[in-house]
Amino acid sequence: MIEHLAELYRSQYGLDVSVMTPEAVPAKMVNPLRQQIDVIALLDYTFLLFPEAHLDPEAVIIGVTPLDLYDQRSHFRYLFGIKGDFSDPKAVVSSMRMTPEFYGEPANEDVFFSRMRKLVSKYIGLLYYDLPTSGDPSSPMYDSILGPDDLDAMSEPLPVDSR
Repeated sequence: MIEHLAELYRSQYGLDVSVMTPEAVPAKMVNPLRQQIDVIALLDYTFLLFPEAHLDPEAVIIGVTPLDLYDQRSHFRYLFGIKGDFSDPKAVVSSMRMTPEFYGEPANEDVFFSRMRKLVSKYIGLLYYDLPTSGDPSSPMYDSILGPDDLDAMSEPLPVDSR
């Protein structure tokens, strides 16, 4: 999936995409009651793993994890991801709740890849292209993603000139 995403952004948008070496998340980061990881702690952890990238003012960092995320500052039970903004271009996306089988539906790799691609693309739109969010549920920049149906309704590609 990571290579699929990297190649898409290279070919479709002409972006210089680097895939960093994956690292295991320490078990002590998992909240034992929730069986989730606080997304802010995970972002902080990525800084420890990749300090040069975090300090590079030209770098947009989007971490991808299979782990379930929450934000202790939020009332939501889970998050698909979290992002900074154009001035702090860092994000994390979780694949945990992107699969149809998580919701008791038949496995469908195309749906899984589409959901991941749409959220990562939105974050690239915000963090790299500085695109505004949208209240239109069909927009690739839709700002109120509350579940997989919202991701499924979003369109592609980003509204930018490619290459």
